[in-house]
Amino acid sequence: MGAKVKYEEDWSQIRVPKCSYQTRIAGMIGIVFIIIAYHFNSVANASLMPAMATEIGGMEVYPLAIAIMSCVQAALVPLFGSMAKTRDKGKLFKIGCVIYALACVAAAFSPNMWVHIGIRIVMGVGASMLSALFFLVIGDLWDDRLRPGKQAWFSLFVGISLLVGSTLTGILLDFIGWRAVFLIQYLPLFVVGIIVMQMFLPKYPPEISKEEASRFDVPGAIFMTLAVIGLCVVLSFQGSFLLWNQPTIWCILAVTVVCFIIFIIVENKTVKKGNTALIPLSIFKSRGVFPFLGGLLCCISGMGIMAYAPRAFIYCFGLSATQAGLFGSIGYLPQIILAGFLGAWLGRNPKKRLKPFFCLTLLATAIPVGMIAYLRPEGSVLGTSGAAVFVILYILNGIASTVTSFGFNAAVNYILPQKMWTDGNTIVRLAFMLGSSIGTAIVGGMVSSVENFAVGYRSACVFIIIVVILTFICGMMCKESKYRLEQE
Repeated sequence: MGAKVKYEEDWSQIRVPKCSYQTRIAGMIGIVFIIIAYHFNSVANASLMPAMATEIGGMEVYPLAIAIMSCVQAALVPLFGSMAKTRDKGKLFKIGCVIYALACVAAAFSPNMWVHIGIRIVMGVGASMLSALFFLVIGDLWDDRLRPGKQAWFSLFVGISLLVGSTLTGILLDFIGWRAVFLIQYLPLFVVGIIVMQMFLPKYPPEISKEEASRFDVPGAIFMTLAVIGLCVVLSFQGSFLLWNQPTIWCILAVTVVCFIIFIIVENKTVKKGNTALIPLSIFKSRGVFPFLGGLLCCISGMGIMAYAPRAFIYCFGLSATQAGLFGSIGYLPQIILAGFLGAWLGRNPKKRLKPFFCLTLLATAIPVGMIAYLRPEGSVLGTSGAAVFVILYILNGIASTVTSFGFNAAVNYILPQKMWTDGNTIVRLAFMLGSSIGTAIVGGMVSSVENFAVGYRSACVFIIIVVILTFICGMMCKESKYRLEQE
């Protein structure tokens, strides 16, 4: 009882909802349902979208439906992350859930692919609110000592949803139809989650006053959104709708760079005027830049290797699609098994445990090293012994991915002062999303630039190893900064 009283006293010093422990746990259960439904969608697209296109048409444009949602999502994450400082985070999160749920209902009755693309844009708005806020609504229920562990337990449910999501989607597609994926797999989870959160999720106090909120940086938000949209369009559509030898893609890149530069200038002027910046550039002061860079590099390496590993198993090792998919699922097992324990262990003493934690990041070189050793341009059969080796490599890679993502989430909380944690979380979420797109685009370009897939993929594996080493260096640089101590 003494420890709980002490935490209640600590909560009065930071802006967290004042409610009982049982109420916070009940609210978190509602968020669990939302997180599972949200991540079901991320693994369902590979099988769902072709099935939809076969029935309603638009096979040539269904990749656009997948990519456009990602673009909208990444573009709006900074905006909703900034809005979280001025409004009730829980209310914004529930609005995002309602938008996403209504879009799921509309998507189930899409008459053609172009209508569905429009619905996916609306779904992207809801998804951006969930991406920007779900770590905040979890984290702000707890103080610094409990936050990493509570967030880590949620990664367990992410792992479960990623592991079973594709299987459940396949069952619904085979026995009912693609519309059932939206109405049976997604919608009920959102409805239950919204009801539970409405009953138990407390009201979150704003982090800044109404006067500060009225001086919000609208020009900065516009230029940041345009810049992120431009970058996502290039990363998502290059190789399919855009080619590097076309002037269009270079014009989009030029506009993107100009918008980023203008955004930086506008943010500096905003701070000097005493207005509320979209993303305070002071967040990169001292060591605050390393969680952002580390998260970006982490997702570049993770998505870069995992996005094309199944194809390598199919075309170079002679495995079936089912067997290749099984290897991909194995990578989620460490996240399910270790999630809460690793996060809780790190959260108890990040000052001493953060660097040993990041040493495990180097395990992410396991799969690329194995691919370099086994892949041959003429193709080869993996065999029983080779399959056993790659099972071990996938498990090691899964441990590295879990550890690295936890580490950089904890590093934001550890490096930055409490009042900047919302901004720090926003830029790390954005880094994760952009890193995934960048990694997929770079490796995709490397494997498609040569006729032999194995040759291109081995080159990509060398690139991934270099990125993992850079991620490890960023992790080593994450430690408590003078800036945090000065602000606190």
